[in-house]
Amino acid sequence: GLKRDQIKFKMHHEWISKKDIAQSKSADQKPKAKASTQKKKAEVGKSVGMGGVWVKVVSIKIRQDVGDGFTNFESGAKESIYTVIWEIRNQAGKELDFSGSPLDIFLADPNGKKHSLSVPASEAFAGEVGKQSKLPIKLGGLAKQTIATAFVVHRGMIKKSGWKVHIAIPNGDVILQ
Repeated sequence: GLKRDQIKFKMHHEWISKKDIAQSKSADQKPKAKASTQKKKAEVGKSVGMGGVWVKVVSIKIRQDVGDGFTNFESGAKESIYTVIWEIRNQAGKELDFSGSPLDIFLADPNGKKHSLSVPASEAFAGEVGKQSKLPIKLGGLAKQTIATAFVVHRGMIKKSGWKVHIAIPNGDVILQ
C-alpha cells in the first residue's frame, strides 16, 4: 500500500530496556494538564457536544458534481468534491451568539494541510439537498440547523485515508474522521 500510494518511508530498529518501558508506562498514567482548547471526535450519526453546542454529522460523501439542476457545480479533471451534511444544536436553552467567536469549518488532509470550504460548491450542494450552506451567527435556545458544506480537493489525495473535518465552535473543536 505504501508503494502504491507513493509514500516514502524508512524502518529503523531500536533496542530499549525494560526500565525504559516501565518509565514510559508510568508517565502515561500520570494525569495530563488540560489543554486550552478542547477537541472531541465524532462519527457519522453520533452527536458530540461542548458548552451546550452539539454537532452531529449526518453524512459524508465524495462526489464529482453537486447541484439541483438550477445551480450546479462540477469538479475539475483532477478534483473531487468532499460533501458533508451536519447538524448543529443549541442545548443551552438560551440564544447563542457566535458573532464574537464565529463558527468555522475546514477539511484537513492526511498531511495536515487545511482546506477551506468551497462557497460555490457548498451553495450548489445545499440547493440540491434543501439545507443551509452558511454557518449560523446566532442559534436560538434549543434550536437546530442542518448545514450542507462542500470542499473541492485533489482527486489523488482524496483516495488516502486520514482526512478530518474540523468544526470549530466557541468551546473547542469537533473533529470528524
